[in-house]
Amino acid sequence: MPSSFARACVAVSIVLLVTGCQSIKLSLSEYPEDTTSLMEPAAKMPTESILKASQDRTKVVLLRSEQSAADGQAYKELTDALTREVEAVLSGNGVEIVDRSLAGKLDQEIKMCELQGTGKCGSQMEPSVARYAVKATITNASYAPTLIPAQRMTGGDTTFAIAAASYPGFVERYAVDGKNDQIVVRPHFNHVAQVSTAVRVYEVPSLRELKAVTSSGADNQRTADMAPLESQLLLASLKSAVESGEAKAELLNVFAPRGFVIGRRTNGKKTIFKVSMGASQGLLPGATVVIVSEHDSINPITHKASTDLIDVVKGKVSELVLPSEAWVIPDDAEKANKVSLGDQVMVKHEGDIWGSLRGLGRNR
Repeated sequence: MPSSFARACVAVSIVLLVTGCQSIKLSLSEYPEDTTSLMEPAAKMPTESILKASQDRTKVVLLRSEQSAADGQAYKELTDALTREVEAVLSGNGVEIVDRSLAGKLDQEIKMCELQGTGKCGSQMEPSVARYAVKATITNASYAPTLIPAQRMTGGDTTFAIAAASYPGFVERYAVDGKNDQIVVRPHFNHVAQVSTAVRVYEVPSLRELKAVTSSGADNQRTADMAPLESQLLLASLKSAVESGEAKAELLNVFAPRGFVIGRRTNGKKTIFKVSMGASQGLLPGATVVIVSEHDSINPITHKASTDLIDVVKGKVSELVLPSEAWVIPDDAEKANKVSLGDQVMVKHEGDIWGSLRGLGRNR
């Protein structure tokens, strides 16, 4: 159980988080000057085709997790649930899951590539069909009920509070004098489940593995008898793993919408930017974005060209989100002055503090 000090720290953190949030309310009438024509063009301006492509949703083929007859019904339910959970996370953030009939063939192509080695094979699937393939697997799953024997102790409020927190629902207190009370822990079972997952992202058509996101989750429940809770707790642990703030953000950043700065309005020193992506690409009000400048560079050793992305300013997506456009509020007025027309805008998913707070009370 978290200490009172830890709880106090969390409470302070919540207050700071809430009071420090940047407002996303916006009215264009408050920014009367359209200064788009005064903006410097980006060093690397997007072409019309690139600009149009940025307004398409990211397309993904979701591969099913492997199962065998020896895995058992509980494992089958778990792998099916993992596929559903990952699909819900992706589709809920603007990713388009394409024809599932393509998954079987693509999965076989990926296995062949893993055997032959990267760069020696690929897929016949066109990037216009899907840009990525995603495969989620259960790397570990365990469940065990443990008998907690009866216990007796003597003490006061502190002893009782510790016992009640350690064995919730199974502690009784028999008053004596307030300091030497009889505290009894009734015998019971503590059911504990843990699940670890790995979500791999492959580029299409090269089938090169771009990212492997791992996460884990756990859940427990106390009962007076040996009632089997395997399926229930494994599914709860799985959900906890998939919704882990850091892992979820890491996965979504692979598919995060990307657009370009296409306009600017000002009010004195205050500035807002119009960007070429919106609700159709999964952009949500309040999302964090980073505006970056693209610059070509030459490697002095290999003499090969590459593109550097240099952060210019961070900001928040305002409440003004249209199907394919939105307005962004920068968080630094001075840095906002350095933004050029055509600079790239990238959504930046961040770990969920609320998920961390929910985890404080998970053991019971």
